[in-house]
Amino acid sequence: MSEIAKRKIPKKYIFVMFILVILGCFVYYIINVTREAKVTQILYDLGYTSIKNVQVVNRTYVENKDTRRRGISFKLLFFDNNAQKNCIGFVYKNNSKKYEQNIDCTL
Repeated sequence: MSEIAKRKIPKKYIFVMFILVILGCFVYYIINVTREAKVTQILYDLGYTSIKNVQVVNRTYVENKDTRRRGISFKLLFFDNNAQKNCIGFVYKNNSKKYEQNIDCTL
């Protein structure tokens, strides 16, 4: 049996792959920070003025079956400093840019 010849990956390609991985991590971080900042502003407008540890679990596009209009639903986790409670819930943004909330705060 003959040995299978192995070809080394050139250092230039390893360097390019490393840069792409670092750039991808940076873009992912920037997207998460801007999404959390946007949701923090939305929660402030809804009356949650003192919050921290905001996490956007997911963001989905939804459609109202009656009106056939699309909107965006955010699933959120955050800590309300005023009530000293952890909160979880949904914030829905319809196409007329009005927000509806369904948030439950527990100890």
